[in-house]
Amino acid sequence: MTFGRMIKKGDKSKREKVLVPLAYGSLGSKILITTRTDSVALIFAKVIKREEKIIKLAGLEEDGYFLLLNSHAFADKKNPNDYKRLRSTARKMIEMLFGSPFVAKVINSVVNS
Repeated sequence: MTFGRMIKKGDKSKREKVLVPLAYGSLGSKILITTRTDSVALIFAKVIKREEKIIKLAGLEEDGYFLLLNSHAFADKKNPNDYKRLRSTARKMIEMLFGSPFVAKVINSVVNS
C-alpha cells in the first residue's frame, strides 16, 4: 500500500481510518514501512499501537551504485563499451539519486525501453 503525503499531511481522523485495520493482523504478522522520514514511521507505530523499530538504511556507495546501474542498464548489450557517453551520464546521475537501489532500477527500466 502506498500512502504518500496523506500520512504526513493528512488530517488525523482520515489517517486513522486508513491505518487502524493494520493493527489487526494475525499473530506473528509483520508490517514493513519504508520512508525517508522517521515521523511517518512513528505515526504508523502510534496508530497501530505497536512498538516502532526503526532501521536506517544507508544508500549505496558511489562505485557500488555505478556497478548496479550499469549491470542492469547494459545487461543485454553485446558490447557495453559502445555506450561510454551513457556511462558518463550515469556517473552524473548517481550524485542526484542518493544511492537508492530502487531509483537505480527505475532509471534502468527507462534506459532499456
